[in-house]
Amino acid sequence: MKTLSTVLKTAVLLLSLNVSAQEKTSYVSINGTTNINTFKCVNNSFHQLVPLSLNHSSDNKFAETSINLIVKDFDCRNRMMTNDFRDIIHAEKYPFLNITFLSLDKKDHNTYKAFVQVKMMNKVKKYSLDLILKDSALVGNKTLRFSEFDIVPPKKFGGMVSVKDDLNLAVSLKVKD
Repeated sequence: MKTLSTVLKTAVLLLSLNVSAQEKTSYVSINGTTNINTFKCVNNSFHQLVPLSLNHSSDNKFAETSINLIVKDFDCRNRMMTNDFRDIIHAEKYPFLNITFLSLDKKDHNTYKAFVQVKMMNKVKKYSLDLILKDSALVGNKTLRFSEFDIVPPKKFGGMVSVKDDLNLAVSLKVKD
């Protein structure tokens, strides 16, 4: 009886680890630097599969994919930094950050070029984004600037800590098999 209990507990643990690993395959992170340190704010609370079939049939609907990220779901792993991040992009007034994929072109075996539209704080910008297919996920990043969205990079502690204008938008999107 004790062996059966141990086997069941182990099975439940393995299943929960597998589900957790699958859920964290898709994420969006915003990474930046200050004159002192770096920061990384991650949103992995969405579990949307990219409607892209790996066989590239006519059923691909990638260009119709839009990801609405709840700004309050970004976590910078530091409560003060997370609150500052939410304040900077006015999470109360603009609760969503939206990424819409307008097109996707295959460059070679596992490399793609996407054209995306990013909407943050009612400002819309379009970017090209290189993506690599890695472990059933499309992974890529793009350098953006706070100033492109009319955000003045913040300064804290009387200007002793200042955030740089450059940001790195990193995405990992699980594709359906």
